[in-house]
Amino acid sequence: MKRRLAVATVLALFLTMLAGCGGIEVQVAPKDKLSASIKTLAVMEFGDVRQTKEKSAYDNPAKIIQEKIITGLASQGTFKIIEREQLDKILAEQRLQAAGLIDNASAVELGKMLGADGIMIGTITEYGRTIYPKARLTVNVRVVDVKTGSVKWATEIKGRKSNYAYPVELLKDIIDETVAKLLAEIQ
Repeated sequence: MKRRLAVATVLALFLTMLAGCGGIEVQVAPKDKLSASIKTLAVMEFGDVRQTKEKSAYDNPAKIIQEKIITGLASQGTFKIIEREQLDKILAEQRLQAAGLIDNASAVELGKMLGADGIMIGTITEYGRTIYPKARLTVNVRVVDVKTGSVKWATEIKGRKSNYAYPVELLKDIIDETVAKLLAEIQ
């Protein structure tokens, strides 16, 4: 009897560990489709508002997230995407990039200069590992209508993932899967 209880306990613990190895958990609020009103979209590099401790431990994934969103949106064909190099040139001229902050008002001005209908801005509020072998990523994303200056679409994506077999790839995986979920949501 004691042996059966011990085997059942070990089995339950093992199954609990394996359950954590599954896919990513992402929370996204349902939103209206943007494609009805936004045809041309500029995607900004996201701001990093993580705690100082997280910033020093894990590099800022904003550039990677921006590139993956641009590539994903361009391949979907739902929006005409402003090329990042063109965006960077205008940012350099306007000195917005040096400040590191793009608010709705500056997004409207930038969008008008680029000929975009909308501009995607956002922030990374969490990124890194928690207790081994778990990782998390939280991204807040907004699309601002250039004509009105109002937020046309917004979401917060929270990615949580565990992987006992490949803990090194967790941070890359969580970015890939979170961006994929964002791309599916924004169409």
